[in-house]
Amino acid sequence: PKTVSGVYEAGKGLTNAEFIKVDVNVTTVGSYDIVTDTINGIYFRGTGFFTTTGVNTVQLSSIGIPGAAGVSNFIVTFDGTTCLIPVTVLPSGAGGPAVFTLQGAGGACTTPVIAGNYILGAALNSSNTVKITANVTTIGTYTITTTAANGMTFSASSVFAATGPQTITLVGSGTPVAATPTTVTVAAGGNSCTFVINITSAAVFTIDCTSAFENGTYQAGLPLTAANTVEIDVD
Repeated sequence: PKTVSGVYEAGKGLTNAEFIKVDVNVTTVGSYDIVTDTINGIYFRGTGFFTTTGVNTVQLSSIGIPGAAGVSNFIVTFDGTTCLIPVTVLPSGAGGPAVFTLQGAGGACTTPVIAGNYILGAALNSSNTVKITANVTTIGTYTITTTAANGMTFSASSVFAATGPQTITLVGSGTPVAATPTTVTVAAGGNSCTFVINITSAAVFTIDCTSAFENGTYQAGLPLTAANTVEIDVD
């Protein structure tokens, strides 16, 4: 997962509001210096110290002045690994609020794409997303936060760099409090539409490790792969 925050406008200097957040899987604590390449006059960088192993979220600050409107795919590099993050730069003077209409306004959002697991009592995370479509008439920025429903909210903050049908990716947060289909209302651009999230009950089970079986090779200093698994019995 990654998050691109702020408004990037051609010829306009960047501020503390423009940054990228990325997740890093830390195997050994220590200092870090994560940087992107320079594209269109800007780059991103974050430095610090990892104090815990596992997944850590790092914020990369923006540096420079965007040169031209368009989408740039920045290469983020750290410890021999890389990934791509697209950043949209708006034309000069287009950094204001976008004008758009949600597809399905006045009723159900048109063909929402719902991803992630929604389980009673389990907190939502970055994998819990809902994609909806908007018809954009004026490019610019948008910020959407739904009203809380069954302990959940969905939000998105980004830019529309082109007119016509555009996808909005809403990211969920909160924790479902009832195992029931839940209608969520998205209100934005002066109109609204709805989508339904089906909440399931958490499974009840016991684990039996007496017959656990290991697969793969485990050697100090050798990275694990998809072949390194452990099979256990669950009732």
